[in-house]
Amino acid sequence: MVSLNLNNGSVAFTGLEGTVVLLDSEKPLENKSRVSMHRLADQKHPIISDILLKLIQRQQEEEADLAVPFGLLDALLTVRLIRSSKPVRVLEYGSGQGELSVHLAELLGTFHEESMLVCAHDTIELEWMERISHVEHLPKLSFLAGDFGALGLQSNSFHMVVLNGRTDFQNPYEVVADALRLVRKDGVIFCYTDDCPLLESVFKLFFELREEFVLQPSQKILLADVENVCWQAVEPPHIDVNETGKLVKKSIRSGRKAALSAMEVLKSNVDAVARMGEADKKIQLLEQKEKLLEYITRS
Repeated sequence: MVSLNLNNGSVAFTGLEGTVVLLDSEKPLENKSRVSMHRLADQKHPIISDILLKLIQRQQEEEADLAVPFGLLDALLTVRLIRSSKPVRVLEYGSGQGELSVHLAELLGTFHEESMLVCAHDTIELEWMERISHVEHLPKLSFLAGDFGALGLQSNSFHMVVLNGRTDFQNPYEVVADALRLVRKDGVIFCYTDDCPLLESVFKLFFELREEFVLQPSQKILLADVENVCWQAVEPPHIDVNETGKLVKKSIRSGRKAALSAMEVLKSNVDAVARMGEADKKIQLLEQKEKLLEYITRS
């Protein structure tokens, strides 16, 4: 059973692949932030575990099923926040109704009130405004309604980007590519996937070197440093459906051997457009593949 355990500044996550310590109170020198890991005598301000526990309890009151995944994301973000006492800029890509936004805002505002959180979605959600109004420690905050894959924000603007997989991204490839454009070269991208395998596969396409935390087979948190991006994957291969159609017709005229060779090309193209989320192209290529397979079977 997956769980998140908090004990006086230490945080450990137990997932399907074992237990890992995310924050270790025995390593206080790793904490360069203004929030302490340990509770001192007569200390009134909260320590890190207090903050995380408060967010988990709040999530349990709203949606208990999200308490552990959001708590894990809070802890992973905290691991990055404690590395500096300076403010940071964070983008939530796909903020929806604000279930995750309140966690991000509370953490950023607590660690440094001058930090900035930009929440981006393709529509304006009134529920987001209602939720965010209850955050106790707000950072600098902005909401952006824009097109996924082309938010129009300044490049290299954010220290961290959080891809919220509760949002139904129609083209995950464009979203991850846009996130890479927006994050700094020394930044990090977090990706929360919840029954969205296409987003997960696209993220893995961009980042062969990454961290994975498995809550369920279909629910994961992935994160990667931007410096580890597979740059060759940033520019998607151009798949021309008309050209593959011509290839299929030519191979049928040329005989079985040519058809088998064309089939390998089609398989590769179908896989490529599937990873990029181009559903229309995938359908057309599958139709061509079926036509070619019919010829190969008859011959």
